[in-house]
Amino acid sequence: MLEIYNKDEFHKVVGEIYKITNTVNNKCYIGQTRSHRLNHDKYRPFGYLGRFKQHISSARSNTTDHCSYLNASLRKYGSEKFTCELIQTCNIDELDTYECMNIINHSSKYPNGYNLTNGGQKAGSKHGTKIVFHEPNPVQYDREKLSLKKSDYTKNLISERVKFAKKDVTHREMQMKHTQNQHQKQKFDRYRHVTVDINNFEQYIYVQRNNIENYEFICVKIQGIISRFVGKYETILETKKRAIQFINDLIQWQHDQIAGNSLETSQTTLLLETTDRGTRVMTDPNGKTGEVLDNPQPSP
Repeated sequence: MLEIYNKDEFHKVVGEIYKITNTVNNKCYIGQTRSHRLNHDKYRPFGYLGRFKQHISSARSNTTDHCSYLNASLRKYGSEKFTCELIQTCNIDELDTYECMNIINHSSKYPNGYNLTNGGQKAGSKHGTKIVFHEPNPVQYDREKLSLKKSDYTKNLISERVKFAKKDVTHREMQMKHTQNQHQKQKFDRYRHVTVDINNFEQYIYVQRNNIENYEFICVKIQGIISRFVGKYETILETKKRAIQFINDLIQWQHDQIAGNSLETSQTTLLLETTDRGTRVMTDPNGKTGEVLDNPQPSP
């Protein structure tokens, strides 16, 4: 099982020296990385395979960085023609020393290999002048050739992070809200031309049940257009409040379209109170006060 360290456990993180080899021409690249990287106040597994994947991503996006020669070769031959191996582990403060040493031992500096410097984090100043590599005729590469099949290490890493995210209540709620906001923008367009009775929101809202997966959800039906509101981590009453808020925001959104304002929703115009009995429309745009409406029976 891959270990995740707390922020105060940096001493458990080790340095890694890795070697990337082109199996077609045997040219290689020596690099350094760390076994873990700090992410959301935790040191999470990364290592040489994570760094290799980062190299491929950099080549795919065609970004300019200190590995430009390696990136050009990845685009030319495809990532399946390259291997990545761990050749040494060390203390973090020894990474520069061992990287420089291995660049010499493996003759990986340009033109024999893909390294453009003598190595070390201060390469280009303290350790020598950086070789500037220009790709005269950029290769039009096939994205499929740059795909990296997930190793068992990467699969386990993804699995561990997904499990961690699912257990984190804050992360879970943030993801749910993000998804809900994305769906709401799409729903507004579908209801662009409907007319809403602001004095009786309840007529548009009803509860349905998914008997197969055993959960309830809210449906909003306005002039034949139906939208579902599902809250995996919220109560049915909270989901209903969200549906009512959607109708309220829809009214404001329609008003903004007529006025020529922003397409984004604005703050609530109607003040609504939702209870087990129904919904009270506290104030409408004209300043009138509504009444408590009994919950209707679910629509057939």
